Amino acid sequence: MGMSLAAQVLTLRPSWGISDRAAIVLLRMAVSALDRDRAGQDGRLYFGGWEPLAFALGFQDYGRGSAAEHAVARACRELADAGLIKRLPEPTGRRRTAVYSLTLTGGFP
Repeated sequence: MGMSLAAQVLTLRPSWGISDRAAIVLLRMAVSALDRDRAGQDGRLYFGGWEPLAFALGFQDYGRGSAAEHAVARACRELADAGLIKRLPEPTGRRRTAVYSLTLTGGFP
């Protein structure tokens, strides 16, 4: 899985200026994603849903509209604004979970 991506997050995080919560969410995404494309699967993609990200943040209540869901949404917005993740368009009728590409290029030209 994404050990190389996780190492990048841990190494480069100070230069990105993101909050601790956003860093935890990004690290959890990185660990779940493939480091690179493999056997027909795209690398650097996170599609595990918001619940594992909320768990990584220490939440235990995962209901829709909960504080956990809002905290994850805020962290994902911060990461997208920083240029570290990009939400991919959802294929019609196939998936309800957001898919994010980990770009990890924030703060760099």
